[in-house]
Amino acid sequence: RLPDSALPAAVFAEGGYGTHEPRDNEGWPGRKKPTIPNDMYLPKRRQQHEQPLSVCRAIMVRTADAKLVLRMDQSDPGMDLRHGESGRTCQSQSELYNLTADPRELENLYF
Repeated sequence: RLPDSALPAAVFAEGGYGTHEPRDNEGWPGRKKPTIPNDMYLPKRRQQHEQPLSVCRAIMVRTADAKLVLRMDQSDPGMDLRHGESGRTCQSQSELYNLTADPRELENLYF
């Protein structure tokens, strides 16, 4: 184990797809990849095609004390933060955790 002084102050990550970037989506019909019935990635590609917001772009920053995951897409209708109404949008799946008080990430503080 490295001493705490050798660890970075924060770690960043990015993943997912944007609906405005269909070329990056494995389920995009314009891809020239044939559908193979026993392909283990077929369910993932199908989900990306049928429910693109379920694999929306996400960015994450994590420190020793907190973790923030923001999910977003320009086609996402978002949610009304005043009333807490969401549905299954990208933004409604964002996460914020206090890792000191909640190391198992059980209480999402984002909303």
